[in-house]
Amino acid sequence: MFKGTLEYYKNEGEWTDEWFENFVNTDKYPFPQIAPIVLATASLASLEVLKVITGKWEAVAAPKYWHIKPNYASIDEFDPPDIKRRFGSVILKIKERFVG
Repeated sequence: MFKGTLEYYKNEGEWTDEWFENFVNTDKYPFPQIAPIVLATASLASLEVLKVITGKWEAVAAPKYWHIKPNYASIDEFDPPDIKRRFGSVILKIKERFVG
């Protein structure tokens, strides 16, 4: 279950396959540092709260969202997952549950 949960971070954090496999399978690799991303996200969240409280600016609301990565931040629009992506997710969950 742990490895499947980290697949999201592998893709979004742009981890290399080699680093990801070594991180999951050995104890030699430390946890990745996410502090800068957490700080940026918390700052943006607090600014969004201030927008709502003051009513001076329009807050980012669904279907738009903040997309934050280590090298940029942008406001994107939510796209529902396509069939191929949902099917792959189901297969991955089944594999983790029954294969290990």
